[in-house]
Parts: sequence; C-alpha cells; structure tokens
Amino acid sequence: MKKNNADNGNRRVFWIALAAVMVLSVLMAVRSAKTASLVLSDRETVVAASASGGGQYDLEKLAHRDSLLAAAEAAKRDPFRAPVRRVRRTVKAPVVKRIDPPTLKALIYDHVNPTARLRLGEDNSGWLKVGDTFRGWKVTEITSNSVRIARGDKNLVLP
Repeated sequence: MKKNNADNGNRRVFWIALAAVMVLSVLMAVRSAKTASLVLSDRETVVAASASGGGQYDLEKLAHRDSLLAAAEAAKRDPFRAPVRRVRRTVKAPVVKRIDPPTLKALIYDHVNPTARLRLGEDNSGWLKVGDTFRGWKVTEITSNSVRIARGDKNLVLP
C-alpha cells in the first residue's frame, strides 16, 4: 500500500509539472505572437491603437520595436564576407595660377623713342617700346615716370 501511495505521489507531481510546462508554453506563444505582430505592424496602426486607449505601454513597445528595427538595419552586411572599404575620391579644385604683374626695372624716356625694361619673376625683358609684348603683357603707353601695360581686360600702371 505504501508503494501505491508513492506511485500516486510521483504521478501527481509529474502531472502538475506537465501542466505547468504547458501553461508556460501557451503564455510564451501568446507573448511571441504579440511581439511579432507589433514588430510587423505599421507605425500608424500602433500609434492609432495607443491613442484610442492603449496608453503609454503601447508607445514604449513602439519605441522598443523601432530600436529593434534600427539594430536589424545596421546588421545588413553578410558576416561571412570581409567588409568592403569604399575609397572616397576627392576632386581637387583646379589650380588657378595667380598672375603677378610685372615690375618696372628700367625706364628711358625721350620724346622720340621711349623704352622700358620689365621684370616678371626671374625673367627680364629686353628694351620694350609701345606695342611690344612681354610674357602676355602689352606695353600700351610709356610716360616720363610710368609705364602702362595691359593683359586681356586688365590695365596696370607701373610707377
């Protein structure tokens, strides 16, 4: 009779444990289904449901869902492939050469044949008359104390 009572006790514990496991399984299934429906639902649907009486709890779920989606978006690359480094190519702006004007090195003025010598960087011109050019600069006028030169639409007076 004692063995029978022990067997009944073991059976009873078994059935209680089995019932508890089944109840937990059902609760986990319901929770998983609810979580899956929240993750897969539209944001507007959840916001409308929370506005109609869902309360703050639904908004917290929505924030949690959005954080899960953001984490899933960040992990889109294949973990079994090496990451591809993208090379950024910078486009350099074209170098615009600054055109320094020449300087007046020497000036010989007379009313018949005025001449001038110009210097541009390390280059020196020969004796230039009105109408002559040196490195793209054209001598347009020579006076007793200055030389007027022009290049394109730029006119300069060299003292």
